[in-house]
Amino acid sequence: MDADQRLLSAVCVWELAIKQRLGKLSVGPDVRTWTRRVTSELALDHLAVTAEHAAAVEHLPDVHRDPFDRLLVAQAVAEGAVLLTADDRLTGYGDVVRLVG
Repeated sequence: MDADQRLLSAVCVWELAIKQRLGKLSVGPDVRTWTRRVTSELALDHLAVTAEHAAAVEHLPDVHRDPFDRLLVAQAVAEGAVLLTADDRLTGYGDVVRLVG
């Protein structure tokens, strides 16, 4: 992976779609439109979920149980990436997570 590459995980889009549907957040008219806009504006590459990512969850420490966050961390580990998050609970996963915001 290129050190300057910015990824948008399908896991993030999935979680946004669920939260928008439940009324827990609003990203505009729909998540698909939001995804297209931010992908273009921020020059993001899409990161699909693979079987390797899913299997990597098995080897994560039990920092917490949120399945979306665990899969995001597993993707970062598998891809040699850094997960940027505002959720300080994820810092328990170590150097693969960087706190922002």
